[in-house]
Amino acid sequence: MNTWLLLAGCIAVPMVVGFVNGIATAKTIDGWYRTLDKPSWTPPNAVFGPVWTVLYLMMGTALWLVIRDGLGVPGATAAAVAFGVQMVFNALWSPAFFLWKNPALALRIVISLDVSVIVTIVLFWRVRPLAGLLLVPYLAWGLFATALNGSIVRRNPSSAAS
Repeated sequence: MNTWLLLAGCIAVPMVVGFVNGIATAKTIDGWYRTLDKPSWTPPNAVFGPVWTVLYLMMGTALWLVIRDGLGVPGATAAAVAFGVQMVFNALWSPAFFLWKNPALALRIVISLDVSVIVTIVLFWRVRPLAGLLLVPYLAWGLFATALNGSIVRRNPSSAAS
């Protein structure tokens, strides 16, 4: 397979997840989300799109490195599967938080996401260390999102359904 086509496909996976979630949740950003009590360290809404775009590009590049360089390398399949698992949690967080308006459920999902990203980093590192390193900013942002989500749950007990 053409390596550039493979790269484009690998980048498309997280970008499509992000695009779909962005479209699906955009209306609640200016509505319900604005009404929540959030900590002073909550970034402006305009920060999230660019940060996620960069993270999705890095995630897709990391996946590409694992697939491109991992053929025949022990653990490459497990690494790709772990990537898929963390993408499922990534895809579920936005609907849980914004569409279902359930920050408590979203908190459980983002904690699961954090754990699955750690597993993915370890498995990617074993196949190609650079691929693992490319996911470290994603983990850092995910941990920040977990803290923010947890603070919102604590500050908004009536919004913490489920």
